[in-house]
Amino acid sequence: MHRRTLLVTLTLGFALLATLPASARQTGLTLDQVLAKHYEAIGGKDAWKKVQAIKQTGKMSMAGMVAPFTVHNVRPNKLRIEFEIQGMKGMQVFDGTDGWMVMPFMGSSDPQPLPKEALDQMLSDADIEGALIDYQDKGHQVELVGQEDLEGTPVYHLRVKLKSGNKMDYLLDAEHFVTLQTTAKTSFQGTEMETTSKLSNYKQVAGLMLPYSMVATNAMGEQVMTVDTIEINPTIDEALFSKPAAAPPGAR
Repeated sequence: MHRRTLLVTLTLGFALLATLPASARQTGLTLDQVLAKHYEAIGGKDAWKKVQAIKQTGKMSMAGMVAPFTVHNVRPNKLRIEFEIQGMKGMQVFDGTDGWMVMPFMGSSDPQPLPKEALDQMLSDADIEGALIDYQDKGHQVELVGQEDLEGTPVYHLRVKLKSGNKMDYLLDAEHFVTLQTTAKTSFQGTEMETTSKLSNYKQVAGLMLPYSMVATNAMGEQVMTVDTIEINPTIDEALFSKPAAAPPGAR
């Protein structure tokens, strides 16, 4: 009788477990273990600490348009994103403290201040090694939500609250521990916007594992980025991050 009761209890327990969300199930690894495997998978924390600059070139496509881009990233927290659409060059720049942009497609070739929301996003993107390395020192919070399934692939789900207050979710491949997907929640003009980015085509560059493809989707549509080249520790002119003077009225 006791054995039958035990079997019924176990059966009900397994049935209940199957109905629980993935975040409530046993993950098998602790947060520190998942992060340690992630650091190792992307080349190791020590190797990333030696990265002083990264330059990427590629193409970005959205709404039927293809735009070549170049990204310069210099430690600490300097980022310049430059792209060309229909012969016009636009850019967003963060010098580690302040940010500005040039958007001739919006009717002005003069540098304009970045809105606070864009400034917060640039600060996050300017972090050369990403939010997960030394997250506590950077003022971020990271939580292991649990194990889930991403289109047939087992993943570990990490939830990050950035120092800025913005939130991000990372889905790490449960076997290879590289990032397969991120979901970022940001505010734009008082409205919360969610952007999901799928990362793929990882390649090793100077001992680091980096994605060469990204598909970002939000309420504004889908943006596909394909990286052609990545350079680690190239020489980058610091003047690229200096804000240019506005053009004289007669030259506009």
